Amino acid sequence: MNTNLISNFIFSGKQLPDELINDEKKRLRLEEFILERISARKYRKGELLLELGEVPDVIYFLIDGVVGGYKSSEDGALKLAHGWINKSIVTDGWQFIASKPSMLSIRVIKSNTVLMGLSRIYIEQMFSIFPYTRIFIENIIEDNDRNSNRTILMGYNGHQKLGRMRDRWPGIELVAPRSFIADLLHITSQHYCRLLREEQDSERQR
Repeated sequence: MNTNLISNFIFSGKQLPDELINDEKKRLRLEEFILERISARKYRKGELLLELGEVPDVIYFLIDGVVGGYKSSEDGALKLAHGWINKSIVTDGWQFIASKPSMLSIRVIKSNTVLMGLSRIYIEQMFSIFPYTRIFIENIIEDNDRNSNRTILMGYNGHQKLGRMRDRWPGIELVAPRSFIADLLHITSQHYCRLLREEQDSERQR
């Protein structure tokens, strides 16, 4: 555990609050508090982090790998709604805050994905002892929205979706399986491969 991890996880990459910038002892106390309570491990592909309908009680920080969040569609099928890659806060944000059943099924997409988990009881203790960490709640929601595919699916063709996805998740095609990319765009794997070929053909013609 170090200050960079505290910054990326609890403060979502934003500037640390003045209480921590100006007081090294406070910063070390917070680091020690989290270090004693957080757990990290590698996960296999397909492992379930949160079931649909389960009340989320753990916030995960994605160190390395890929995680997907699936929503139930009108026909009952699960469709990819969220994609998380490195340095992301993984949970069903609104439902965690409300302590209500999850609208997402969250599972590991890539083998050897590394996640750190902090449980609700420790998060509540953290808020009580270190009040300035309550910004974590806002960061959970912001990160959930940032890693949703909702806006990239609205009224765009395949190439536009692909471009918006790359803006939203820089480098995702280097770490995520092609089938996951296709699911994120709500297109078939064949369609995704065709888009890539069309891009290559367009580049050659320039």
